[in-house]
Amino acid sequence: MPEQLNHLTPLPFWLRHLKEEDKPHYTDCEKRIIAFSIAFEGTITIDKHKQTINTKEYTHYPPNIAISNTDFELLDNFHKIFKFGTSHIQPPRKKTENTAKVYSVHSVYEVTFLLQQLKGFMPCEKYRNLRSLVAEFCQSRIYKHENNLDLSYDKRELEIIQEVRKLNERGRKP
Repeated sequence: MPEQLNHLTPLPFWLRHLKEEDKPHYTDCEKRIIAFSIAFEGTITIDKHKQTINTKEYTHYPPNIAISNTDFELLDNFHKIFKFGTSHIQPPRKKTENTAKVYSVHSVYEVTFLLQQLKGFMPCEKYRNLRSLVAEFCQSRIYKHENNLDLSYDKRELEIIQEVRKLNERGRKP
């Protein structure tokens, strides 16, 4: 991404603010449901995206919380609890897999809000570590964007990206 965004440049979707009226008020029961759903059927990660601006390619790393399931009704009901985010249909990657629905949250502000809500509710050490690392990453990005829209990544942010990748490797324990 460019070092500085022009004030006339619209913010990317993953940087748009979460308005106060859009912030859901979760009960402790809903927080537990969300936390366990993420741990069983989802992930907390930092994606890698490439974007072309004025013929120049940039890499950016939006945070992502995603849950997938082949029971579409289950994810539709989950969306009613979450109250923000997007969903899409994931075609099977192998012939033995079924089509799944993926529900995800990409906005730095939405991810930050959700991770703040889930503090103390994540059911295992791996997801507690992921929650705290991605929350730290999001807070750092918000601070940078609010103070000069600097899009470069500092050393600590790049370290967090690597730590999150390692934690998300299949079969890896915290």
